[in-house]
Amino acid sequence: MAEQWQKGPNERTPLLAEQSHFTNQVQAKMKTKVKSCCQKYWSLNNLKATLPCIKWIPQYRLKHFQCDLIAGLTVGLTVIPQGLAYARIAELPPQYGLYSAFMGCFVYCFLGTSKDITLGPTAIMSLMTADFAHTPVKDDATYAILLTLVGGLIQLAMGLFKLDYEIDLT
Repeated sequence: MAEQWQKGPNERTPLLAEQSHFTNQVQAKMKTKVKSCCQKYWSLNNLKATLPCIKWIPQYRLKHFQCDLIAGLTVGLTVIPQGLAYARIAELPPQYGLYSAFMGCFVYCFLGTSKDITLGPTAIMSLMTADFAHTPVKDDATYAILLTLVGGLIQLAMGLFKLDYEIDLT
């Protein structure tokens, strides 16, 4: 027993050496897995698939701007009254209808890949929001904002975990 106390702090017993070797092996395996995962999901091709604007920005020319300006004005003139009406249906102040109409279009400019997608609020979504987000306080949008946050977090998680195949099943 006196021998144990005389050993220095840097000397290892055989059991500690085995544990250290096992820990090093686990760390090496984890490092390899993390590295392969990062190379797979954070590659340049994956980044281009996630952010389509990386592909088209280098080829964007001034002649495209005129067509995009006309399309933007057309969409803007359509979504302004539409957003105001859908905010009214959802029993929210009108500014929330405008925010929801324009933020979807703005984010879609950088992340969108489908020209046939519905952006912004819809009638059914407004009716469902009115049913869920009804509060006794007039013009209180707290529950609607919470609903939007939770919906956005679910969509973000689905994107991060590559769960888009679930959409193709229907």
